[in-house]
Amino acid sequence: MMDVKVNSLATLYKLFCTLRSEVPLPINYLTIMIKMIFNSLTSKLPQVINITIQYTNSIFTLDYRGLLVLIPPYIKQIKKILTVNIESPDIVKSSAITILGSLIAFPNHYREYKIPLLENPGEFISMEKVQDDIYEILSEFLKRANPKVLSDNSGLRIINKAICCATIIIYQEAIKEITKSQFNITVIYNTSIEFP
Repeated sequence: MMDVKVNSLATLYKLFCTLRSEVPLPINYLTIMIKMIFNSLTSKLPQVINITIQYTNSIFTLDYRGLLVLIPPYIKQIKKILTVNIESPDIVKSSAITILGSLIAFPNHYREYKIPLLENPGEFISMEKVQDDIYEILSEFLKRANPKVLSDNSGLRIINKAICCATIIIYQEAIKEITKSQFNITVIYNTSIEFP
């Protein structure tokens, strides 16, 4: 019976994550979907959590109102998958890193936004905290990468994805520092024209 429920969730999540914002989704359906994903992410059953991570890995690329409230439960489960339950299936780890990758730019776009916590009404989490959590998860995951993981092709792909995400974060931080120090970006542009 559990397999039927898990397969149903997988199908539903695949359908939801293939929709695009051009297709208007009634707010009551969107609310039900957000609640269902939240319940799946806070489930005690690892199969449900794994299926949710695996089949909703593009959720934050969708342009639907209200999805940001799902960031804290995703971060919490991804942290467990990548740093605590290191024995999770590779497809789930890969999907978890894909989700982190899609969240990397959010703190820049929603800098002042505070995300309400569904599990603790009235409490919020800042986008700065989300960025710190993403960095911490990637750092911890890469520290734990062992030769057994590296010898496997899918393990190498997962680690490659994590390194790409970490590189983007480092690049974003470097750009912030350049901007803070009022570095004239046109100097770089002019120099690159002079020296092909």
